[in-house]
Amino acid sequence: MDMLKEEYTISDLERLTGISRRTIHYYSKEKLISPPTGTGGAAKYNEIHVLRLKLIKRLQNSHLKLSGIKEALDASSVDE
Repeated sequence: MDMLKEEYTISDLERLTGISRRTIHYYSKEKLISPPTGTGGAAKYNEIHVLRLKLIKRLQNSHLKLSGIKEALDASSVDE
């Protein structure tokens, strides 16, 4: 199964992760997640975005700061 085939809109991401659109845009700007393909209403996200957002949320719940989360994400691969 190709996990990268699934495409999501920003609304899908909000629903799947419980993270607001504004926060998702912020994470993209701060390079915690990669930018979507396309722009505006045509922007598409994939399963990697969903997984990273869920992981960010989990790490924040463990009281990690965003800078530490970014470091941890940069050091790990998608498979981990």
